[in-house]
Amino acid sequence: MEVLNKAQELANALENSEELLQMREAEKRMNEDQTAMSLMHEFRNKQMEVYNVQVAGQEPSKELEQEMENLRAKLQENPLILDYITAQEKLGRVQEYINRAISQVLQGESSCDESSCSSCAGCN
Repeated sequence: MEVLNKAQELANALENSEELLQMREAEKRMNEDQTAMSLMHEFRNKQMEVYNVQVAGQEPSKELEQEMENLRAKLQENPLILDYITAQEKLGRVQEYINRAISQVLQGESSCDESSCSSCAGCN
């Protein structure tokens, strides 16, 4: 089936994309740094705490919100984490573009052609 072949081509192209390669390299550098990993672990634990509070139908306390804000600031100060987050955002934009192109076709809208985005409602 041609569409499955194209899906595999897309997966292969994504696997070899600069965005994914940069994200994996940034993740590797971050994972090798104990300070960065400790900060990420602390942040993820605090995120889970906020999530659990919200799932319970409550609002996070001012203290918890301040702790999250302080952790976010620490994350932004760490160059390895910042590189990883930036690389994740770039890869996320590629994924959004792919999803938008597929969604447009499924909704009966025209997708971008390779030469111009002028026909594409998603890009304009």
